[in-house]
Amino acid sequence: MAIDATYGTNSAGCDLFAVLAEFDGTGVPLAYLFLEKSMLTQTSTSVAPSKMTQILHQFLSPLLNRGFSPSFFACDKDRSEINAIQQVWPSAKVQLCYWHAKRAIQTKLKDCHKTDSLTSYFPEDAKKLVPNLEICWGSYVKNRTEQQHRPEQWELWARSHSPEEIPVLRTTMIVESHWRRIKRDFLCRFNRPRIDLVVWTLISRSIPQGLEKMEAIQDGNYRKGVASWRKKFKQQWKKFASQGTDNEALKKYYTDAAAWTCGCEAFLLSRFLLCKHIVHCYRDFKDPNKFFQTVRRQRSSPFWIQPQLTLRPEFLVLNDLSRDTVFESTIGSISDFESDEEIQEPVEDDNLVQMEDEPLVTYDASGFLSKMSRLIDIFTEQHSIGNSRFAERLIKQNISNLTLLEEIEQLKRRHTTATTWGQYRNPITMYYQFV
Repeated sequence: MAIDATYGTNSAGCDLFAVLAEFDGTGVPLAYLFLEKSMLTQTSTSVAPSKMTQILHQFLSPLLNRGFSPSFFACDKDRSEINAIQQVWPSAKVQLCYWHAKRAIQTKLKDCHKTDSLTSYFPEDAKKLVPNLEICWGSYVKNRTEQQHRPEQWELWARSHSPEEIPVLRTTMIVESHWRRIKRDFLCRFNRPRIDLVVWTLISRSIPQGLEKMEAIQDGNYRKGVASWRKKFKQQWKKFASQGTDNEALKKYYTDAAAWTCGCEAFLLSRFLLCKHIVHCYRDFKDPNKFFQTVRRQRSSPFWIQPQLTLRPEFLVLNDLSRDTVFESTIGSISDFESDEEIQEPVEDDNLVQMEDEPLVTYDASGFLSKMSRLIDIFTEQHSIGNSRFAERLIKQNISNLTLLEEIEQLKRRHTTATTWGQYRNPITMYYQFV
């Protein structure tokens, strides 16, 4: 499960919280909350954490009463959300969003000249991890504050904290994609609509479509509902399958294909836990289409299961525990498997996209139209006097705009509805709306 909040969806100025359950790459909405933070502010900009925690506790408790008991719960680094989740589900593992963690590190590194190492660095803890580490005398401090890299905080962002399972959700992208669908598909024609219209949209559009897609995937209706991560998984598998490797590399990285583990960097950083060493150990598929449509992800090793996943004879483990045996022993719990992927847009996990907690960019439409009109007049003037160099270079500078025009004209000639996240040459085309 995952939780996140967004703003700017209604004229009342309320933040909108959502809890989504992930099912085979599809986010299924479970609960929504409109929260007017102006009623809870301590100052003009901050909100009392204890009050927020109490409200979120009341928001999540009905899910517990209805039988929801997640093993992992993804969220961003909001202390109120973390406290509420831990109070409602004490045994659930809170997993901080990988995207937010990566952005926080990059921001901190950019502002490294502002970092006070005497209050942010704990050499004794570093010494425990790196025994031969040489500690500078100036690093010791008396006053310590709680930091995210302290041992008691590691369990929030470390995926390997649980000895039995690894969470599938690395980010809160399934919720971010949910916000994009609501704002750009359902509320795109309204500028901060009334809150009752937003509630109607959630009840009559968002929730039914999420349930319909979940049922289609559950019934195997791949024409009606397919998780978008499968396309990226197929591309990555074929890419690794085309790359060669040798037995020395398998020994070097301690590759265990039956357990689906490898020590290479590609495996550790892959969102699908794939690498060329593991892919090399498996036989070719008799029916590739069926494999890529039905392969399933699980939290414990082996991380992928499907009947066609069969190890080559030379890579069978010593105790003859073949991949087929592993599959037979785990097929009974296939309904518990889940995958980390957003609902609509196949965003790469390592791509830094605009998240919902960042302000939306405003634009000056009248100024842009005025400048473009003057630019066209200048082009007409230079073309009329035969200045071919100016005209030729200006045209080259606007090739992307010409591509945008061409794709929009193609959309207007379509007889079927265009997909929101289509493969366009110009990324602006996807935002075009028919009038």
